[in-house]
Amino acid sequence: MFKRCGYLILVLSLLALPLTAGYAAGHGEEATYESWLGLSIYSPVQYPHTSFSVRGVRLNVIYGVNEDLSGLDLGIMNELSGDLYGLQSGITNKAGGRVDGAQLSLMNEADGDVDGVQFGLVNMSNGHHRGLQAGLFNSADHISGLQLGIYNRTETLHGVQLGLLNIKMEPGRGMPYSFPVTHFIGFNWSF
Repeated sequence: MFKRCGYLILVLSLLALPLTAGYAAGHGEEATYESWLGLSIYSPVQYPHTSFSVRGVRLNVIYGVNEDLSGLDLGIMNELSGDLYGLQSGITNKAGGRVDGAQLSLMNEADGDVDGVQFGLVNMSNGHHRGLQAGLFNSADHISGLQLGIYNRTETLHGVQLGLLNIKMEPGRGMPYSFPVTHFIGFNWSF
């Protein structure tokens, strides 16, 4: 009896899945397609389509791609062609736009500005990073906050770098380069 009810619930859930997707456009705005749930085995075997944004939870068994995500993104390989507002956690995370929230994995990449945290072995922010980068290798075009790792690199710094090798490319503000002097700790700062 319970087994039959379980199958019935599963079938009804799968039939109702297309009803979770929606179309959203305000006056004068570009139309976007959204879903509150995203499921992916390996893109393009996923729901919803890669052009949709997810406003809720996305689960990626192996690899998933969507436009934007507001909420929680869990999986092995998580990719967004747009913005992340929330948490991305997996083995690799990539946001093609800005990140407001956190990326937690072995490798994190954001092609836009970051307001929040990147925590992993390798962290890359190709914009202005306001917050924390913590890992073995950290790289940001501009950092306002803290970089904590073995290797830290930035073009401009408004904050602190703590690590063995800290590189700040912008001359004239703070120390341009810092190498370990005592206890294998080096630091840069600029405020």
